[in-house]
Amino acid sequence: MAKVHGLQVDIVTPQEIKERYPLINVDDILGGTFIPSDGQANPSNAALSLAKGARQRGAQIFEDTLVTGFLTEGRRITGVKTAQGHIQADQVVLAPGMWGRDLAAGLNSIGIQAAGGLGRVVAARGSTGAP
Repeated sequence: MAKVHGLQVDIVTPQEIKERYPLINVDDILGGTFIPSDGQANPSNAALSLAKGARQRGAQIFEDTLVTGFLTEGRRITGVKTAQGHIQADQVVLAPGMWGRDLAAGLNSIGIQAAGGLGRVVAARGSTGAP
């Protein structure tokens, strides 16, 4: 797909992959692709930058706050239930990483399905009654 868009795509051998990423086990890898113009970011720095931008635009971020569930109206999430109380929100972003499947288990009725991954973020916009 990258070639279709005019990007350079290099086909790399398992040894070349190992040279770029020394900790990877290449025993069962046949090869790969490398796109020199692709970018990488430090996840912590990226998250902090996104949080800073969100705060500058009026978002409230509640750290170390256990999310226990969601407030819903029909098929719409209207807020977040936490161990400290409820947070009403116009918009809720669910990104809890590998805990997503358990957290979103009760949301299947509104069409949200989640799978495990790295990182965790729950963001909301337009809150009232925040703890």
